[in-house]
Amino acid sequence: MKIEIFGKENCAACTSAKILAFSQDTAEVEYKLLDVDYTLDELLEKYKYVRTFPQIWVNDEHIGGFTEFKAYMENTK
Repeated sequence: MKIEIFGKENCAACTSAKILAFSQDTAEVEYKLLDVDYTLDELLEKYKYVRTFPQIWVNDEHIGGFTEFKAYMENTK
């Protein structure tokens, strides 16, 4: 499973998403931090519809934010 998270500093939901993702033993996790690994303009150019953080993709499928990611992971067990 490949998990890609776009997060930002001082974001509790981003931290929770990162913890949940890294707790998956078989997952390949890539955490990208705003203004370090990407700019907001780059994110919006690639994914025009995103407006909140974090934004999470699993196996190149957009899942949404932390709430949706948590539900997704609970349903894939």
